[in-house]
Amino acid sequence: MLIAALLRRMLSTHVRRRQFHRAMYDIRPAYNAKSVKNYLGHDEPNMDVAFGGDGFVHLGIDPARMDRLTFNKLIDGVNPTTGESLTPRMKADRICGWYITLSPPKDVTLLAEFHPEAEKVREALREAGDYVMKNFIEPTATVRERKGVHGDRETGNLMWIRLHHVLDRPVDGKIMPQHHLHYFAVNATHDPERRRFFSTKLRSAWWDSAKVKRQFHKRLRDNLEHDIGIKTKGWGMNWRVEGISRETVDRFSLRGKEAKAHLEAGVSRAYASLKGREDKVKLSEIDVRELRAEWFAMLTDRDKQALLPARPKYGRYAYPEKRRFEWARNLKPRVPDPRKEADYEIARR
Repeated sequence: MLIAALLRRMLSTHVRRRQFHRAMYDIRPAYNAKSVKNYLGHDEPNMDVAFGGDGFVHLGIDPARMDRLTFNKLIDGVNPTTGESLTPRMKADRICGWYITLSPPKDVTLLAEFHPEAEKVREALREAGDYVMKNFIEPTATVRERKGVHGDRETGNLMWIRLHHVLDRPVDGKIMPQHHLHYFAVNATHDPERRRFFSTKLRSAWWDSAKVKRQFHKRLRDNLEHDIGIKTKGWGMNWRVEGISRETVDRFSLRGKEAKAHLEAGVSRAYASLKGREDKVKLSEIDVRELRAEWFAMLTDRDKQALLPARPKYGRYAYPEKRRFEWARNLKPRVPDPRKEADYEIARR
């Protein structure tokens, strides 16, 4: 009976972790170009937008100078420099690209909203997402060779846009913070052997989803600990920010609690995230400021203490002006070394 109880516990823990981490990384194809452009154009106030991918090099376009209207032509399968078709085959029901979503733990969202160095936390999140795209998703881009020996050939280049969203979908009209990254990769990759763009296959992005999630969590955690000095705990993908309680996280996780209730009612995981999902609301800067004031009012005194700069890990300290063991030096007056005349003279004065 003891062994059976342990197996049930391990299985339930595994299922909970799968349910929790399933939303951390998602990739799915998009078939409607108009819907994609409408979704990418649904701006949140002061949303950070960036472009990337080695595919822009083969178009002769600098990603830093890319704009939304030019990127919309790529979604339609049109070369923005020549106006011609980007890929040889342009079917009506073709895949126009892929949605790729990377979401951090809710603890990171709270840091990105309330931490004194919130902007650095946001930069750490964006850097982790771009790192995963450039090193683990873009290199898996392949094309299909239709002549000769059939097979997939790696090209290793994509063209994508990154949107940093900070708001979750409403639950009963109430909106909570949820920082996450949306990438959209155009269905076009440059084949160096045939010297033109072809449709992309991203099968490895599905097959290696566990690897992508691990690398995203590892990079984000390293950025928080080494660059900002935020201490974390846990291992692998099951980690949290030290000091932030589960009660605080649940208070800001309305959609998570709703999905959990659907799962307990017997709904599948794929349907639980869609059931009861409300449409996004177009908000102004004033609306977002009012929301942030409401979120701040939800914090308790203990939450505010936890969201202050935590004691860093690996010897880096949030207050570099304070020396290590400063408190120990003040326990007793400093006795000058008589062998050092300079110190002795300074102390005697």
